[in-house]
Amino acid sequence: MEAQPWVEVANSLIAITDGTTLASSATIATISPSASTNPALTFGANSLFPGAALRVTGAGRFSTTGTPTLNLGLYWGGSGGTALATTGAITTTSGVTNVPFWVSAIIVCRAIGTSGTLFTQGIVHGISGTVGVSVVPMPASAPAAVTVDTTSAKSLDLTATWGTSSASNTITLHNWIVEALNFNPV
Repeated sequence: MEAQPWVEVANSLIAITDGTTLASSATIATISPSASTNPALTFGANSLFPGAALRVTGAGRFSTTGTPTLNLGLYWGGSGGTALATTGAITTTSGVTNVPFWVSAIIVCRAIGTSGTLFTQGIVHGISGTVGVSVVPMPASAPAAVTVDTTSAKSLDLTATWGTSSASNTITLHNWIVEALNFNPV
């Protein structure tokens, strides 16, 4: 039996592989395990309903040279999809190696259809300021419902964008957990 990159436990999806490391790039990229290689993380067409909620948790590590900025985001439909919430450009901790970070957010479906809405709010720990103790809100500005199409299948992804391209600026997501709080995301 072939090993699966996801484990499904009581309406939760838990990645058992790392996401793709982002380095040497200042272009937005998905760092969560890819829905194209892990189709269990694609939410089916019309699977959301008003009141459906998701709790996402991600943890990984990053390294920097200098103090580049980093923007983390939750996207519906991959890095080219719809931004549900982003941190904005965070000035990272200077010259660090393999520092842990953590992302946590709640996503609630408020309306469905081609103009459905998702409301997302979360936090990112450990990216800026004193290593491991900073907390940055996600989104960086006032939270608001975001319009999405719930009538087609979409993935839920964590993205990253470095402000400066350098081989020394790296970020890897090691843990990615998506919990369906009151529905089965099939």
